[in-house]
Amino acid sequence: MIVVSDTSVISGLVQSGHLHVLHDLYERIVIPNRVYLELQDLDVAFRNKLALDWIEIREVSSASLLDELTELLDPGEAEAIVLATELPADLLLIDEIKGRAVATKMGLSVIGTLGALAEAKKKNYITAVKPVIDVLINQCGFWIKPSLVERVLKSVNEQY
Repeated sequence: MIVVSDTSVISGLVQSGHLHVLHDLYERIVIPNRVYLELQDLDVAFRNKLALDWIEIREVSSASLLDELTELLDPGEAEAIVLATELPADLLLIDEIKGRAVATKMGLSVIGTLGALAEAKKKNYITAVKPVIDVLINQCGFWIKPSLVERVLKSVNEQY
């Protein structure tokens, strides 16, 4: 399975101490160079976490598609979508609504941080989703629509 990730999913899981979820679920993640650079800019701790042999960094080659998407999205999202179409990826990890909409219109399968956490719980890689969501919101600065949190928690039989 080929899985490409945008910045926010990896960033949130590193900050919440749950990066292992991606390895547990997908074994290997591919990120475009721009996502790698965005993660490098965030924090020294990220550099150590990203020096993992299961995270592969790739360059995108479709300059015209990248230019088109960069007009609509931030550069990391645009590169992640382009890379996902070039490989082609089985799954794109992306949180931002606009990026998800563009990726879906292009025929890509998408899942976000909460979807990955729900999947991880269903496969018994984590025991609960709510504590991780609480850390993402209260300590990592993630803004997550309350109705989405409620829907995800219901899907894994947890209380909102």
